[in-house]
Amino acid sequence: MSCIYYGNQEGLTYNKREHVFPASLGCKTMLPKGWVSDQANELFSPMEEILTRRSLISTERALFGPGKRGSLAPQKAAQSDVCVGVDEKGDRVLSYMALGTPYNISHFCRGAKQYRICLAVKDMPDAASKFISILNQFGEQTKYVTLTSKDISPDEVLVGYHKGKYYIAFHPSKKDCYHIEKEIKVFLSYSDAVLNAKNMREEQTHVKMGFQLQETPETSRMCAKILLNATVYLYGKEFAERPEFDEVRAWILHGNHSEKFCRLPSAVEEAEVLHKIVPEKSHWCQFGMIQNQFVGVLCLYGFWQWVVPLAYFDEPPIHEPNAFICDWENQKDYKLLDYILEYQGLSAKV
Repeated sequence: MSCIYYGNQEGLTYNKREHVFPASLGCKTMLPKGWVSDQANELFSPMEEILTRRSLISTERALFGPGKRGSLAPQKAAQSDVCVGVDEKGDRVLSYMALGTPYNISHFCRGAKQYRICLAVKDMPDAASKFISILNQFGEQTKYVTLTSKDISPDEVLVGYHKGKYYIAFHPSKKDCYHIEKEIKVFLSYSDAVLNAKNMREEQTHVKMGFQLQETPETSRMCAKILLNATVYLYGKEFAERPEFDEVRAWILHGNHSEKFCRLPSAVEEAEVLHKIVPEKSHWCQFGMIQNQFVGVLCLYGFWQWVVPLAYFDEPPIHEPNAFICDWENQKDYKLLDYILEYQGLSAKV
């Protein structure tokens, strides 16, 4: 066995299989076992999270799906990262988005003169007691996420909990003014009075959310990895292991050669032929030769596009373009010819 990324490096294991596109984006097609090592999979996992939860496409995923491991079930819907939002009453809240709907997490806000508590609707009817119990579990060594937002008043600090993570949010100018453990301890000392007060909110309100999205080298490396996965699937393992791909491999694994491969996304061209015939929100990538360069084009959600020159050849090794299409809404994947045949209604006759 050899890994298309790490080659014959010692100590590699092959217990898992690799999806062509990430499963979190809805792809069902997997590469044969033994083509991508477990060690490569472990490297890719945090980069995949950056792509699907913090890059520009994370908004599309939170709006449309798919959810966990590509599931279309509402209970497994993809969620955005928690961020600071402003509700219809003008209060700052901690929220996330799932399938286009904002949800508040359980949190409290300490202002200049009072506390305000907001409880997650999904945790009802015991949201208050659950929240207090979770806060009591916070200790000196507990990890947490820090958020800053100019929407928060300099006199306010928000502390919340969602899916195993604690959060503290404040105005950027107050970076060294708040400590989450102290805030939680003080809140708990007043918790009985706060929970019985009128400033406790249990209903879900409309929220304007301010996502902090960014494109990073890790996003671009993940896109190149998807393109190399699709290359090996469409053209074979022997082709993808050719030394002409060594530089893009080094980019994917180590971040080398960024001047050649680091790419920002752009909106897909409306005149793009493949874009016109594939399902509206599908993912796809296509390949072809431009003179002696083997070039891959990756499109996610039918909108964001990356164009990456994957390898340079002295003699063009292929002459026909090819593509891989992930129709995640219908849970189907295609090679280009298979999709064209189905698109034209000819698949049953072949």
